[in-house]
Amino acid sequence: MIGHHSGIHLHLRSTALKKLPSSIFHLKDLQHFSFPISESLMDLPTNFAFQISLSDPVQHKYDTAITLHKVLPSPVFQSVVRVVFDNCCSLTEIPESFSLLSSLAHLNLYRCINVRTLPQSLKCLPRLEVLNIFQCDMLELLPMLPPSLKRLRVWNCKLLKTVLSTISEPTRKDEATFLFLNCNNLDEDSYGIILKDVIVRTELVITPSSSGTEFENQEEERFFDCYTYFGEICYWLPVRGSNIHDLFDVHSTEEATYKLSVEVPRDSNLVGFLLFIVVSEEQWSCIEEHIWYNVGDLLGFGCECSLETSWGEKVHTESFSLLQWHWDQFYHHLNITSDHAFLWYDEKCCKKIMEPIRGRKGKDINDEKGSTSTCNNANLTLEFFAGVVNKLDAVIQECGIRWIYQNVEEEEGPRGRKSKRSIEESYEEEGSESDDDEQEESSIPPTKKFKQSLLEPSLMLEGEEVVEDLREKLEEILHIGFDIWRFM
Repeated sequence: MIGHHSGIHLHLRSTALKKLPSSIFHLKDLQHFSFPISESLMDLPTNFAFQISLSDPVQHKYDTAITLHKVLPSPVFQSVVRVVFDNCCSLTEIPESFSLLSSLAHLNLYRCINVRTLPQSLKCLPRLEVLNIFQCDMLELLPMLPPSLKRLRVWNCKLLKTVLSTISEPTRKDEATFLFLNCNNLDEDSYGIILKDVIVRTELVITPSSSGTEFENQEEERFFDCYTYFGEICYWLPVRGSNIHDLFDVHSTEEATYKLSVEVPRDSNLVGFLLFIVVSEEQWSCIEEHIWYNVGDLLGFGCECSLETSWGEKVHTESFSLLQWHWDQFYHHLNITSDHAFLWYDEKCCKKIMEPIRGRKGKDINDEKGSTSTCNNANLTLEFFAGVVNKLDAVIQECGIRWIYQNVEEEEGPRGRKSKRSIEESYEEEGSESDDDEQEESSIPPTKKFKQSLLEPSLMLEGEEVVEDLREKLEEILHIGFDIWRFM
């Protein structure tokens, strides 16, 4: 059998074979090939299979990670697009040589219960778009991820503490879905990093130059194990303290509130908004029960947006997202163990709402006293929903909105640009620091204040240099020191 064999699935993982039969070495372009981790994989040619699934070897005298390190540089892995580690319980680590898989676009780790961390070289994979990690019980650290990544799903990794970042290069403009289900052990720094990454991704996408075609042009390259609509950024993670509240300008203050009415800020730099909802653990149990008996159903969430302006504009639109898994890959149901939050940005929804806002024009109104004022108010009503498609009746525990502003100032650092909000905050911090400095200065003893003035650089007043007589200052210091010594 020689030539192209697209669509063929060859599964040899459950056989008693210790080595690959030579009869398959001439096959090419298989859709899916599965076999235990073995040195015989080195004999397979390039372009052998689109997807390779690896499992525990039948007999392993050596550490599986050592064997994997040997086979990764082989031709078959240079061209593979999708790799699955399925129940590799003997695998303790994934070697750094994993970065040699230059064609890899999709990586799955299912129940690799002894893997504690992923390789740092993961960020060097140029085409990796999807990363799924399910029930890796010992996983503690998620390293820096490549800028090409669009889908991250980390599920039931209960010991996961550290997430370095979901963004390695803050210049990429792309949609993203990043889910952390039942990762309840994340430390405060990692939780904060994830929330900051939501903002950074949104600000990168929501620039005035974005046309929306960037999302649509990449449709053919997608993998739909987990997806949202084009032009969206979606994060799903456990709720921890008030971290999410601090991130949003307006959020619900009453339990089971699913509706918000907010006034749109009067700011020319306003370019869009980010939304969030919280669904309780109890509600997830109800959703889960329905999905368990209706595996094909999709999980949906979103918001109906209604804008009314004082100059007569009315806009009604909807932001609606879908999440779907191939449930059979995970062997059991969701089993969400805590309150979880959705945070998302919808490009199409934002554009419809922001279009009349950008063209905001004041309308002259005469009051009873005859004076004229300009009215350009705009109110936005948000009605949130979540649940299973065709049954979006889950109780929303909390909801909120964060306004996104156009970047107006450049600054150095890993985050790149600074948003208008952060600039205003830095001004406030500088103001408070100056007040503190004045208070500290007033509490400095005169002698110490004098010595400090001696060390300060020369002052410039109206273009003329003020020159102090160093000799006179030294004499004063000696005199002060003599007086202090005399009264001791």
